[in-house]
Amino acid sequence: TRWMKIKNAEGVGFMIKSDKLFDFSTHHYTDDELIAWKHREDIKDMNFTRVNLDGFLSGIGSNSCGPRPMDKYLLVMEGTKQFSFKLKPIKE
Repeated sequence: TRWMKIKNAEGVGFMIKSDKLFDFSTHHYTDDELIAWKHREDIKDMNFTRVNLDGFLSGIGSNSCGPRPMDKYLLVMEGTKQFSFKLKPIKE
């Protein structure tokens, strides 16, 4: 993803842009709430939207269920990593 918009029913929200690819997820609950819920039917909409951005991802896979990712898809944690983005309010 290079950009995303998230807004409510009235068109108010924000746009996130980056020069680098990123991954994101949105949920109507926090990670702690999800961990506390034991069953699917326990999940509730908490009346807010949480946005998580990931600027760095490693390839998916493991030797337990298939081949490991190719080296070019592995995230090497050496040196300093930086990820930046722009956040712009929107009203459409």
